[in-house]
Amino acid sequence: MEQKTEQKTVPMINIEVAYATPERQKIIKCKVAEGTTVLDAAKQSGITDIFLDLDLDNADFGSWSKPKPATSTVTEGQRIEIYRPLLADPKESRRKRAEKSPRRERRERPNRPERAERKRRGRPERKPKEETKKEKE
Repeated sequence: MEQKTEQKTVPMINIEVAYATPERQKIIKCKVAEGTTVLDAAKQSGITDIFLDLDLDNADFGSWSKPKPATSTVTEGQRIEIYRPLLADPKESRRKRAEKSPRRERRERPNRPERAERKRRGRPERKPKEETKKEKE
């Protein structure tokens, strides 16, 4: 007696896998099974055959410039982007540039307590025009 087993066919979806270096970029269109993770889809695309120094296990991923975890599943038409690590910390670079540039002098500002008082009240407090003219003379 033969037993017939039903094989479930998993629907395939179209995706793109993108990676770029300063010298070149590549976008690979491929089909993967529905429910595939971002990391598995990147591995199935064969991108590591083109970029030999690419380490997918330690790479960061995203989709249309939004970070995605490697364990998230891909959807139809999704573009998986593989991000390179930063060469320098942006905050540290900014701090070093600021240290190199000459410091500008801060100009002295007069103490204006009446301005703070006007803000607290919520309305401007102005002197009448006649007093202003007299003060100028």
